[in-house]
Amino acid sequence: MEENRAAAEPKQSDTVHAHEAAAPLEVPQHSGPHQRPEPEETRTAAAPALVPAIQAAREALNAETRGAERTPEAADTPADPWRGGSGHAFDDAERAAVYRAIRERRDVRAGFLPEPVPADVLTRVLEAAHQAPSVGHTQPWDFLVIDDPQIRGQVRELARVQREAQGHTRPGTRAQAFSGLKVEAVLESPINVAVTVDPSRGPHSPGRHSKPASYSAALAVENLWLAARAEGLGVGWVAFTDERDVASVLELPSHLELVAYLCVGYVEDFPTEPELGLAGWARVRPLSWAVHRDRYGRRGLPGQEPTTLLEETITAIGALNARAVEEARDRQDRMTKPQGSLGVLEDVSVRLAGLVGECPPPVPEPAAVAVFAGDHGVYAQG
Repeated sequence: MEENRAAAEPKQSDTVHAHEAAAPLEVPQHSGPHQRPEPEETRTAAAPALVPAIQAAREALNAETRGAERTPEAADTPADPWRGGSGHAFDDAERAAVYRAIRERRDVRAGFLPEPVPADVLTRVLEAAHQAPSVGHTQPWDFLVIDDPQIRGQVRELARVQREAQGHTRPGTRAQAFSGLKVEAVLESPINVAVTVDPSRGPHSPGRHSKPASYSAALAVENLWLAARAEGLGVGWVAFTDERDVASVLELPSHLELVAYLCVGYVEDFPTEPELGLAGWARVRPLSWAVHRDRYGRRGLPGQEPTTLLEETITAIGALNARAVEEARDRQDRMTKPQGSLGVLEDVSVRLAGLVGECPPPVPEPAAVAVFAGDHGVYAQG
């Protein structure tokens, strides 16, 4: 019977899914070696005075066995620092699966496969999203699963038009990088999911007025994204459309707000780094820049002495690169007439080239603007 049941059950995947890692584990109940039940007459014939002695002997034997199984190496091994003293932490494999899903989550904009997403997989992903925390447990979100190609075509056209309009307002390399952002995923992905929020849900819930309902819906989006990654699904957020225009296309009730429009489906591969970083749009911001201690601006990771941006900048300044300094001076001689007409700005530009070791120094990304003012002869002459 057991063999027939095992054969009927589907083979389980080796992949650890996010919803599986988050589920409580079943702890097997070890009942010890199988023992044949004693006849009733034998149990009743046992002298009451022997029962405590037999029980004590069994406990002593079990204690001795446990001591033998505990090797000297295990006795000297410190407790897992990840687990602390609570004992509620996941084991190593489960913990690694959770952090892997977080680390390898990507905003996918191209490379979707036409393979449909099975209904049970999509249900698991939506269930993970629905388990997100919410203020006052209002669960203000709804998920609109969109298959209709006509609706998706209208959303794709909105995205294309607004991408071009926003690209024209951005300078230089930013405009070029923005124009390369893909919107075809709206049609290429097997399904689209619109996440909405109902601000009126749960009017008497505690904390409703302290945090917008959209914060809760954003947490649902994150849960959806992580669960999708664990299932091998890519997710792309169409973020540069006007939410009101998309809401109109979706014919949403007036009291609902659109939080996210997502493209979901299996993909050719997942980028090794965030796609916008690979495209030169932005760089990954270090964690140490985002963690502050007691007061904003005192940056530092746990266990490190906090510092300020000024202190970090001064510490990072090294000796000037002699080659870059010489190239910058030659460039100044060729481009600035008469020599010295820009005053201290000429020395600043030379030092900047020496600091970065390159002439001309690259434009920082994200772009920063430094404004200098001065009173000198060139300005006076118009």
